[in-house]
Amino acid sequence: MLGCDTTYAWHGDLTPPDLSMDEATPNGGTEETGDAPVDTGDAEAPDFSHLPVFVITTEAKVPLGRQVGGTLAVIEDHDGTLSDLAAAPRAFTGAIGIALEQSGSGPQDKKSYALACRDAAGGDTDCALAGLPAATDWVLYAPLADKTYMRNALAFDLARTIAMPAGRWEPRTAFVEVVRDGTYDGVYLLIERVTAEADRLDLSETVDAETGAADGGFIVKVDGQRGPGFTTEAGTPVDYSWPDADGVPEASAYVAGWFEGFEAALLGPNFADRAFGYAAWIDVDAWVDTFLLNELSGNVDAYRLSAYLWADGPPGVGKLRAGPIWDVDRGFGNADYCNGYSPVGWIADNLATCAHTAEIPVWWARLREDPAFEQRVRGRWSLLRDGALSDEALSQRVTTMQARTAEAEVRDHARWPVVGTRVYPNAYVGASWADEVAWFQKWTLDRAAWMDGALSD
Repeated sequence: MLGCDTTYAWHGDLTPPDLSMDEATPNGGTEETGDAPVDTGDAEAPDFSHLPVFVITTEAKVPLGRQVGGTLAVIEDHDGTLSDLAAAPRAFTGAIGIALEQSGSGPQDKKSYALACRDAAGGDTDCALAGLPAATDWVLYAPLADKTYMRNALAFDLARTIAMPAGRWEPRTAFVEVVRDGTYDGVYLLIERVTAEADRLDLSETVDAETGAADGGFIVKVDGQRGPGFTTEAGTPVDYSWPDADGVPEASAYVAGWFEGFEAALLGPNFADRAFGYAAWIDVDAWVDTFLLNELSGNVDAYRLSAYLWADGPPGVGKLRAGPIWDVDRGFGNADYCNGYSPVGWIADNLATCAHTAEIPVWWARLREDPAFEQRVRGRWSLLRDGALSDEALSQRVTTMQARTAEAEVRDHARWPVVGTRVYPNAYVGASWADEVAWFQKWTLDRAAWMDGALSD
């Protein structure tokens, strides 16, 4: 395979590169796409209140993958200096389990955590944190290489905005600050974990407890076979996410059989037939939206790592949906390999010619061979660019997030002095946080402009 093109690699250069392009050709699309109405993309007015503070106390050293006990206090009413935390009222206090979060970003001093809410007996319970709906399991993501803090937050925000009108769930997030065992740990992003729960992916049980029949919903992930799973006939490794099908033979066979049928339809000679091809197996709208979000973010991990898929029932009843979006910290120009730094070129094509251990499933290339799928992508992009993904909406979202985190940024980057230095896999190194945010914002608009031209008729 060809090596990665590094023509535009500029890490270490403190001067933002000129990413501007010629004026984009007007984007095209079908007049009727069948899509649900889309949110206009207008972000809420900037909230200049202080970030919630998570004060975590642990009972032992926090290991990877195995939770230890602890307590969590959430403080929302404080003076913004964090000097009054001891006396400030608690919005929440409770027991938790905490572990280091498994991450593909490699080791770093600022750690991400998996949190689970516990009751007095140590069992699972739901808790509502930082204004998000109550649930048991959470992720506290630690942005370090992403010095803006915003790449995952923006991706999740955009995913929610375009998926919710279609009735699809995407993770909600909240910026918080963390103090663990008396040490200030900085700015974090609280994220809802992808699980089968009523306020998340509300799926029916995969295996009936009484009959043993397997015909319900499931969640899987393409993630380089980091956990128990199976390999499809076309060679894609798939990890079980929910249920833990490694211990349930009926569920294992059911999910593997689901993919066998899906691939047979997608890769067969009649794959574009609406009644017998891939459209009978997948939610085409969800796959279109996931494609566009992955491409807009220029996510070098897209399609092949942290790539969730789920279904809400057996074939013929449920459809296989791509998403929810996950793990976009190396998106929006924040990778110095596989063309991840350039706003030009399809990620789905670039990764096919960039030597990597985890390859993109053949599904995406096959879908793009169907003119109807490609036309649907064009139509959906045109619709979104008039609303949720307009330049104005994209810029407003970044501006709002910048205002939301500005007060805490000073503390965070004093604790983690990474601004002005390269942290793998940075392509661009700004001289200040403002430089990093401005570059990120400009890259996003330039990426959208390139896609306008690429998706025009």
